[in-house]
Amino acid sequence: MSIRSSLERSWSYRWLSRLPSPLPGSVLFKLPSSRILESFFLLGLALYLASAHGLWVAIPGTVITFGLIELFSVRPSAGIFLLVIAFAALPRIDPVLRTEDILVLALVLAALRKPASFQTPLDGAITVWIFSIGLSLAGGLAAGTIASPVPAAFTALKLVEYILAFYAAFLLRPRLELPLALALLILGALGLYDTLQGAVRPFDAFPYPAESNHVGGVGVLAAAFSFGGIIGKGGRRSWLVLLLAGLLVVLSQSRIALVAFSILLLLQLPHARTRPAAILCLLILTGFVLISPVQNRLRDSTLEWNTFRSTRQKVAEGLPPEFSLTRNRFEVWGLLAEDYARYPVLGTGPGSRNRVLYENTYAMLACELGAAGIAAFFLLILSVFFSLHRVAHSGPDPGIAYGAAFATAVMLILGLTSISFFLAREAGLWWILVGTALGRGAGNEIRKLPSKRATP
Repeated sequence: MSIRSSLERSWSYRWLSRLPSPLPGSVLFKLPSSRILESFFLLGLALYLASAHGLWVAIPGTVITFGLIELFSVRPSAGIFLLVIAFAALPRIDPVLRTEDILVLALVLAALRKPASFQTPLDGAITVWIFSIGLSLAGGLAAGTIASPVPAAFTALKLVEYILAFYAAFLLRPRLELPLALALLILGALGLYDTLQGAVRPFDAFPYPAESNHVGGVGVLAAAFSFGGIIGKGGRRSWLVLLLAGLLVVLSQSRIALVAFSILLLLQLPHARTRPAAILCLLILTGFVLISPVQNRLRDSTLEWNTFRSTRQKVAEGLPPEFSLTRNRFEVWGLLAEDYARYPVLGTGPGSRNRVLYENTYAMLACELGAAGIAAFFLLILSVFFSLHRVAHSGPDPGIAYGAAFATAVMLILGLTSISFFLAREAGLWWILVGTALGRGAGNEIRKLPSKRATP
């Protein structure tokens, strides 16, 4: 009996697969008329824009959002097209609002005009994940570890927003090569401009402040998707995306992105269809490392590690320490470990601290969501791998399942020095890749359930 068959027959899998979807219109909760919701959300958006930017931004912003709802009601695929570009390439509108927030809102309100219940392979794991987020939020508010409830609620809602993008991609099963290529062209052009202007590190100032790691992460995710396309039915467009993605990773000069990209290339060697591309990319990457500013970034890594070792020795001898980013990171993680020891089950709550402190997905996960969140997160990741494995062996296009699996693997690597699963630029794009792969795997057999309420 195979591992997959054993899992499918286990009580835990059967229980998890019976959990309902957390989407509106499911058995978990009902929503009022979609028109009432549209008015409510559009009014809230208008009030926020007016308070933050004035009426001259609020009026056109609200009108544009209403126009997007109308567009997505007729052509929902346009919503995913724009959402991929927004997640991957567009900067923030302000410290709170991003372009994808408006696009997801418009997509959801457009979808509620024609509600239809359906099921995905991840419904149970997603329900557990959302429940753990809400439980940690309630626990943080009760324990007083969340200083301001509003930012904490927004942090929790952002995690739910990524999941809504997954459901949209699952239903629409979009072609992602063109929006990914456009996003990579936008980022590549801006990175090349920064490089030609003599910037020490691209994507480190306006309009992408301190985002080189995250932009490099987008490049690695796009490369993972393109390798899946080469294995499957992506054609020449997948080669174009791979070329643009590789260039973006090098332009970003992100060390963790270079490490993740190198591991991604090594993962391609067992596959006959991607092996030539992987070997070619490894050779080109090696050449870039030897002749480009990336060489200086790697040399800085050695210097930083030596500084960390010497300053640790000085501190042990009672001497003043030298400044070391690595030492600072380890010290912060040590303090966060003490926080986790104080709140081990539910954590301190989402959004309880500035995200800059963490620089690690797993540190943020443990501190803010606790053991319950850790368990829910890894249940979700295992469910993703398990579902993609089924699609790769029984779906019409196994390549896209491989691409999403590669993307999930590199997300786990990127999380070592960034909060990749909690940031829109990487997390939003990853959810769309997974949703598209599982939707394509379901093909025309997406299980739709009869709606229990009439369309408004």
